Amino acid sequence: MSDEKPLIKFYENIFYGSLKDREIIQSKLKLHLYAIISFLTYIYFFIKVQNKIVWIDVFNKILIVLILALSIAAVILLYKVFSMQNYQEMPDPLDIEEQRSSLPKEDQEEKINSYIIHLYSKAASVNIKLNEKRRKDINILVNVLFITSAIVFIDFIIIMLPKLFGN
Repeated sequence: MSDEKPLIKFYENIFYGSLKDREIIQSKLKLHLYAIISFLTYIYFFIKVQNKIVWIDVFNKILIVLILALSIAAVILLYKVFSMQNYQEMPDPLDIEEQRSSLPKEDQEEKINSYIIHLYSKAASVNIKLNEKRRKDINILVNVLFITSAIVFIDFIIIMLPKLFGN
């Protein structure tokens, strides 16, 4: 009976750790969303500037289309990661209490402890797998955003600044 208490605590810590990871991942996703918005703002800025400049070279058009395509890909990846909301939750304490009261009195504590261990281990396993999948998708998203940033940097420094200052 008392041997299961440390095991319950262990799985409880894993479960709450996976929920904490979920919050950390979601906060990182917000930063990536801001990066995508800044790329789209850059494209808007580019279009406004191009209306004042008579000629648009082909290389610049290609870069802007590439930035737009990568931004769309980043939005799709961001949606994919945000839409993964299948986290396993623990049952309501009343449900656990109902389960406990339905058990015979003589082995109630032992069986309810086993039940709680099962719930925590199952929920923690599901959540950890989801967090790992989200991390992999976020790594892909970071790579896409890095490439997009490099293209925006090249476009702005090499092409846009000289056009803006008339050189």
